[in-house]
Amino acid sequence: MRERRACNILIAGTKESEAEDVQIRQKLDENVVNNIISNLNDEISPADVLKIIRLGKRETGKTRLLKVVFKSRLVAVKDQNKS
Repeated sequence: MRERRACNILIAGTKESEAEDVQIRQKLDENVVNNIISNLNDEISPADVLKIIRLGKRETGKTRLLKVVFKSRLVAVKDQNKS
């Protein structure tokens, strides 16, 4: 269980799209995460990300956490050390 969690990072404070279409919101979240990753660490690529999930129920005016799941623990640790 811990090994699985070690592959995750949480990102707070990213503006959430107000689009009604889930696919549009997911694509925008993917772009935000890719931008953050590329600015923090040159060794990590978008291909290292398995999935991106917003945590919690969507509410107007609130920002939800982004959970980013990486392919391996090593990638997640490299990213956390740069922040």
